[in-house]
Amino acid sequence: LLVAADDPHPGEGLFALPGVSAEVTALRAQRPAARVLEGDAATAAAFVQALPDADLVHFAGHVVSDASVPSRSRLLLSPRASRATVTFADLREVRLTPGATVI
Repeated sequence: LLVAADDPHPGEGLFALPGVSAEVTALRAQRPAARVLEGDAATAAAFVQALPDADLVHFAGHVVSDASVPSRSRLLLSPRASRATVTFADLREVRLTPGATVI
């Protein structure tokens, strides 16, 4: 699973990430069968739904860390989605493929 979430998030004070497209293109060449979530398809729901079947998860995007309440730390996905964030609460019940690698 390759996730390209390079959009700006003005509400978080974050700009677009210019290298994400090239990064995912290079990874796609190495793993042509990988599912890719990018642009409007990079939603929180699609990401969480794809995790159990993935043997590799590469997230190229913004992460917001909350040091005071770590469980509120979050991955930022497409801001055009109805829900653009994935939190620890979203992930704690997800069962990954045994041996899966998360980058």
